[in-house]
Amino acid sequence: MLNIIRRTTGTVIMAIFLGAQADTLTVPLGSQGSPDLVTPKRGASMSSVVELVGQPLRIDRAVGDPPIATWHYPEFRVYFEYDKVIHSVKNPTAMSEH
Repeated sequence: MLNIIRRTTGTVIMAIFLGAQADTLTVPLGSQGSPDLVTPKRGASMSSVVELVGQPLRIDRAVGDPPIATWHYPEFRVYFEYDKVIHSVKNPTAMSEH
């Protein structure tokens, strides 16, 4: 019985040690658009976004509770909660474009 416990313990320790030796894989995601690009600010209304940057290319309807809608523009996306901006995100660009 003692031999089984020793072998099992040794196997577990070896598995833990080998698992701790894993490599880290880094995947570049590109950069987040032009640093000069101005996006709508938090709290702006939908109508003020249209006045500032025009109509979006596409609108994803609101989903969830609270309802979150997404407006897509060529260089960024705008997320709304009800009719107010909660976040603007620059679209990622491919690494080869830099």
